[in-house]
Amino acid sequence: MNNFILDRKSTVDDAIEYARKVVNGDLVAAEYIKKQAAVFLEDIEKTQFESGFRWKFDAGLASHVINYCQLLNFVEGAQAGTNIILQPWQAFLLANLYGWVDKQDIEIRRFTRAIVLVARGSGKSTLLGALALYELIYAPMGSQIVTIATKKDQAELVWDMSDRMQQTSDPRLTPGYKKLTNKISNTEKWNRYTALSNKSERQDGLAVRLGIADESAAIKDDNLFNVVLSSMSKPKSPQFIHITTGQPGAENGFFYGQLDYAKKVLDGILEDERIFCLAYQIDAGDDWQDIANVIKAQPNLGVSASIEYYKEHLEQAKVIQSIAANYRTKYLNEFISTTDSWIDINSWNKNRGKIDKTLPCYLGLDLGATDDLVAVSAAYGPDSNGRFHFDSTCFVPEAAFREAPKHVRPIYSAGVESGKLIVTEGQVRDDAAIREYIRNLSQTHEIREICYDDWSALTLVNQLQEDGYEMVNIPQNMKALSPITKEVEIKVKNGEVIHDGDTFLAWQLSNCEVYTDLNENIKVRKGRDRACKIDAIIAFLMAMTRANINKPKSEFSWFIPE
Repeated sequence: MNNFILDRKSTVDDAIEYARKVVNGDLVAAEYIKKQAAVFLEDIEKTQFESGFRWKFDAGLASHVINYCQLLNFVEGAQAGTNIILQPWQAFLLANLYGWVDKQDIEIRRFTRAIVLVARGSGKSTLLGALALYELIYAPMGSQIVTIATKKDQAELVWDMSDRMQQTSDPRLTPGYKKLTNKISNTEKWNRYTALSNKSERQDGLAVRLGIADESAAIKDDNLFNVVLSSMSKPKSPQFIHITTGQPGAENGFFYGQLDYAKKVLDGILEDERIFCLAYQIDAGDDWQDIANVIKAQPNLGVSASIEYYKEHLEQAKVIQSIAANYRTKYLNEFISTTDSWIDINSWNKNRGKIDKTLPCYLGLDLGATDDLVAVSAAYGPDSNGRFHFDSTCFVPEAAFREAPKHVRPIYSAGVESGKLIVTEGQVRDDAAIREYIRNLSQTHEIREICYDDWSALTLVNQLQEDGYEMVNIPQNMKALSPITKEVEIKVKNGEVIHDGDTFLAWQLSNCEVYTDLNENIKVRKGRDRACKIDAIIAFLMAMTRANINKPKSEFSWFIPE
């Protein structure tokens, strides 16, 4: 099992070489490490030279932070008292965070958020302790650096690491350094460095330039994140770094939402130039008992973590269930949950094609709350090849559109631009606009049935019945939707659900999680982030319950493995 490790100090060239080795397949790497490395190489070799691209890579700035961190000393283990040696993956992280800057103003860093998921024993506290000292010394005058955690002792781990580094390293590296009871200062620049927790007496009045959440996945209280993030509007170029190992139940936490968002950016579902993600974890479908997969989660293998150590714990995990859960979560960064992603976005993208709207049309209405997104989805078909065609139009009140969370506004705007999202006047759902849309659709399409759930839909349903449409009630429960959910999943894998590749609809598909009960019935539902909508997909499933029933009886659907 080859790894790219060094017994000398890393450079920017090593960081770039690391990305090349990942992309070329010279290193075994997780899916999203490959994607982030590919983005980096594309940007550094091509995109940065385009006039419309805001950012450039400054190797000098990247080298400065990498070199500084490696002048400080290790404070733990056999290497204590010797200069830190960053491994190429760590240099890759720092090179991205500090090397990418605005072409017009190099004091503005490209990445405002870094999401780093890495296995236990990777040396992350050493890296963060050194980085915090770098900011304390080199950040603009009056800057604040904070580490955060739910408990004070956890928040102080990196803070204490920085202090011990300063005490054991050349004092010329930290001019103006002064430690008080609850903060570290650079008296020459009035920069200060503190550790915050839920118990901290003062959380307001901050103006944070660098925020560090060590073991971010273990933080359950969103308020702590929100306090720090809201303070970062004041500094010129703030940055927040989430770094963590896997944690039990983390799929319901703030970090997982950030990780999911970053992955969607790398998948091309969302656009966000200012988030950086290194997700070191085994991939879906990997055998957790295969020792060869360890390197996907542990980039420091052979340095701070030995393969023998992993083998020992793996043998115990194979026979002791409680150890297995801990091994898979903390050593492989596998999120173990009762829910999983429903359909892989790569499988979905393979179904892109031209929608045939001359086929029989079955509509699904997912109306939901009166002040939120609603969807009218169409299932056309089947065509002569037994395939169904999917399209959808969503509606959102103007007030809800304006007040949408910051991280979904770009995708809402993309929906408006593509015509898949219609913004209606007022603060509540505009049933008249939805009714008019369906009337217009029926002028050019053969609408056979309209499927609906009777929750919050009776008035519009009665109006559509008066218009002469055949209305079919589809309860949104497992009994009604489990069979068609399984069928649609098979059809997507077989290339039998054609769509036009719209980003807004793909985003909703990517938000779908599937819950499985003890009887292996399944139901699609949204994840923890309620702003990540799935209405168009639910409406499509409702439409497919009737479209699939009314297909010619000779049609069958089998999953053909690739």
